[in-house]
Amino acid sequence: MDEEGSFDETIINIIGCPAIKHDHRPASKREIGIIEKINPEILNSYTNCLYCNPYDRHIIFKKPLYCPYYTKRIKIEISPKLFNILECGFDKFFIPVELRLIIYEYYQNQITHTIKEINIETTKHMVKCKLCAEILLDNITLNTCIVHSVPRNYCIEFNKLNLTN
Repeated sequence: MDEEGSFDETIINIIGCPAIKHDHRPASKREIGIIEKINPEILNSYTNCLYCNPYDRHIIFKKPLYCPYYTKRIKIEISPKLFNILECGFDKFFIPVELRLIIYEYYQNQITHTIKEINIETTKHMVKCKLCAEILLDNITLNTCIVHSVPRNYCIEFNKLNLTN
């Protein structure tokens, strides 16, 4: 527990059971083949595993993910140069001070629907969202050791093998 009295949060601890059909299992043969091509260093190094080394870990997407159900407020600072340009434009068109303040407030406080990385905050959304959960589980599979029983996307071949035994 940390000083606030809550349990330590890690990406693996938050996932639990995502909003889509999934299995809690080690990686399948097909997934191991994909891992060998995309993230082979996870096979030899425990330091890159989200399960073995869970703290201060995050996964950065090469291409940001858009989700209409994810919202995050971001604060954008106005540089002095931009401020001067805007003020010149406002002065030219006689924009009143009240309207300028509304424009600055709108510009500085934006809402984004883009997920750029998997971290604690985005994991909390992705677990509950049916649009994002599959992508989350794919990334968990690529970033955990193949032997760990973690939530992974449903695998019919894996389940057939277990049913026939």
